[in-house]
Formats: sequence, structure tokens, C-alpha cells
Amino acid sequence: MRSRFFNGFLVFISPDSVFKNTIKAESAFEPIISLLLFAGIFTAFGLQLIEQFASYKLNPQFPVALLVVFFVFFIFILLNAGISIFLDWVYTVCIKIRKEKLQSDFLSSFCCHAYIMPIWIFLISIYLFLPNLEKTTIFVIIAVLLMIRLLDIEARMIKAIYGVRLIQSYLLVFVQLILVVFGASLAYFSKYIIKYINNV
Repeated sequence: MRSRFFNGFLVFISPDSVFKNTIKAESAFEPIISLLLFAGIFTAFGLQLIEQFASYKLNPQFPVALLVVFFVFFIFILLNAGISIFLDWVYTVCIKIRKEKLQSDFLSSFCCHAYIMPIWIFLISIYLFLPNLEKTTIFVIIAVLLMIRLLDIEARMIKAIYGVRLIQSYLLVFVQLILVVFGASLAYFSKYIIKYINNV
């Protein structure tokens, strides 16, 4: 299963096929178009959420909204490139499978990450920038299930890019998740530590 510009949506249905075709194509054009589509949807949905749940109202004119879309698109490209470079370096320098290092493939990493990175940013943005959003039990369950599916897709992406076994890619994603949670916990509690030190 594949599509020229909508693989960002099909990746939730058939990630193995999407990643295989993306790596085989060796072209960043379609992933970049997918990022542009995500930027438009992200901006429209984000502005709607801000107007509904934030403490201030937004009513941007069409030219301003278009500039916001291209700004978000540019940020998506930078973040996707940065994440791809960093993870490609981590996987190929720090990890060995059967005493052999993984082969670097930045282009495949960039193209495949383009299909899942905007969804991660959207989920994180909801929790960070919309504190007034009523996070009901159903909302939390859906968010958790979506995160589990994203982690599964990311493991399949690592398998497709670097040719490792699926169980090995699951292990890499699990270690990566632990490090992210640990770093986020340090960042969260550091503000209380700094406040305590300043008050002493």
C-alpha cells in the first residue's frame, strides 16, 4: 500500500510497506510534501484548539495564516533534519549488532521520520501549550494508544532503515523512550531544585 503524497496517513495502516517504498524511492520530495500537508493541518487544528481552550483569541487573516503554515513547515523541516541526523548518528556510532556497526542512511531516516515526527510534535504541543484543555479519561486513553502505535511504527521504521530484526528495533525504541522520560523528569524537577536553592 502506498500513495504519492499521503503516506503520512497510510503509515498508520501499513507502515512496513510505506517505509519500504520510501527507502526504495530515495527521494525527499514526497516526504517534504507530506510535511507541508501536516503543517497545514497542524496549523488549522492548532489555531482552532487555541481559540477554544487558551485564554486568548486569535483571528488571523488569510495572508497571516498562510505565513504561519509556511513557518510551521520550515520548523518541521529543521526539526526533522535535526532528529534524523542525531538518531542516525546514535544508531550508527553507538550501537553494534553482532560486533558490526549499523550503516548510516540519513536520507532514509529523514524521509521516514517525516511521516511520524509531526504527530509527536502535535501530541507534545497539546500537553505543553494547552493546559486548560480538559483531558478526560477517553482523551488520555486515545493519546496513550496513539503513542503506543507511534512507538510501534518507529520500531518498524528502524528495522526498515538499518536492516535489524524487529525485536532489536523494539529494544532500541524502548531504551530511547527510557532516556527521553528520564531527561523530561530531570527537566521537570530541576525547576523545583533551582527554586529551593534560591530560597536557601
